[in-house]
Amino acid sequence: MSLPLPSSLPSPLWSALYLPNLPLEALQSPLPEAPLAVVEERRILRANAAARALGVTQGQKLSAALALAPQLSWQERNLAREKEIVQLLLLWAMQFSSQVALHATTTAASAILIETRGSTKLFGGLPKLLATLHQGIAAQGFMAHIGTAPTPQGAWLLARAGVAAPVLDVPTLRRTLPNLPAHLLASAGGLTQTFATLGLQGIADVMALPRGGTERRFGPGLFDELDRALGAKPDPQKIFVPPERFSAFLELPYPTASHEALMFVARRLLAALSGFLQARRSGATLMQFTLTSRDQPPLVLPLSLLEPTFEEAHLARLFTDRLARTKLDAPVERVALSVEQLTALKAESLALFPSAGRADGAHEKALTTLMERLNARFADGEIRVPGVQADHRPELATLTSTIKKTLPTISTPPAHTARPLLLIDPPKPLAERHYRPFHEGPLTLLAGPERIESGWWDGNDIARDYFIAQDPGEALLWIYRERRAPEQGSGWFLQGVFA
Repeated sequence: MSLPLPSSLPSPLWSALYLPNLPLEALQSPLPEAPLAVVEERRILRANAAARALGVTQGQKLSAALALAPQLSWQERNLAREKEIVQLLLLWAMQFSSQVALHATTTAASAILIETRGSTKLFGGLPKLLATLHQGIAAQGFMAHIGTAPTPQGAWLLARAGVAAPVLDVPTLRRTLPNLPAHLLASAGGLTQTFATLGLQGIADVMALPRGGTERRFGPGLFDELDRALGAKPDPQKIFVPPERFSAFLELPYPTASHEALMFVARRLLAALSGFLQARRSGATLMQFTLTSRDQPPLVLPLSLLEPTFEEAHLARLFTDRLARTKLDAPVERVALSVEQLTALKAESLALFPSAGRADGAHEKALTTLMERLNARFADGEIRVPGVQADHRPELATLTSTIKKTLPTISTPPAHTARPLLLIDPPKPLAERHYRPFHEGPLTLLAGPERIESGWWDGNDIARDYFIAQDPGEALLWIYRERRAPEQGSGWFLQGVFA
């Protein structure tokens, strides 16, 4: 039986993340309070707030900027570093949609396009989705304008103009775009002075020009861009395809041994990793950071997880703990992150009412998180998990094990046996006075004897009678008496204390 096809498919809705300060933010460190600028062809391309407060402006000659602000720090624009950042942002954006693309523009800034129509219900509506995008981009140290429209080019123009209100349909878009400045059009690059001479201030002025003569004078690109923005012409995008394996790095603008600066870079890598994992519906179980310094061998910091996860905040906490116990012998110039093991995540069904099984799962997840953080904070073998094994001899019934790749099972002794939480190793000899064991006073036997004996197969043969005793302070003790003739002393021993 075939089902009828819907009469019309929902139209796409694109959100453009425009990054006007990318050259400055690509320095990959928290922007300092000191004046800082990025320079291209000896002119100021971007300046931070501290530099702008001193009179440094975009387009200004570097010599003029230094005359105004001699304390100005500046760096040449690094297009390779910006490209690395954009690639990481594309991976990060994949957690919001399967259709992510890089806007092809000739301007100095970049924009990432995300098809958001299919994700609005998943994120609780378009306003919540856009708020999540803003929060995620800000957490990585970026400033972005987000424009939303039915066409990719229209969304990009709205983002460049700083129009945050979403435009949801083509008729509204065709009423909105003509009100924007004409210099926002990518094809208008280099025509700013010409447009000013002709009095072309807004996109509406450009649209009012005769098409034939305008195309002969300025080329077909101007109206082609407008047609794509207004939905009069198709505007297919080259959808970003993530790699099969995650491996990324960021070069630092200057060597640093600051944990804060390294964590800032690591968070950008982890944000990209989280998007990559969510797009693949997978979780990482083994990953490693590699810190590269000049004239030093690379420092590898592995992170092993008990359960697969894609949660950026949890991975960041693990790396923070791992970095805190790492001694850096030299300033770091490059931070790389690679995932060595991926595990597909199991789909979970939603239930109307919580169940005991779900509560148990929450407790197990909390225990897993704790163990992963302890494992990252301490060296291998320093964290041991208590447990029991099948042996009737008390000193051999308990054991500890290191944290493995799987969550350890912490077992408990049978409920019908009375065993103290604290065992004394080795057992403490007790005196005997007036035929009674003595420990800070005479002891009163409350229960027993419980006979435990044998162990000839491994050389730990015992023969004891155990008692629960009470001391003068009413503390409960676990004591025993050797059934065989003791070599010295009374034969009474204290082996445990009840909580």
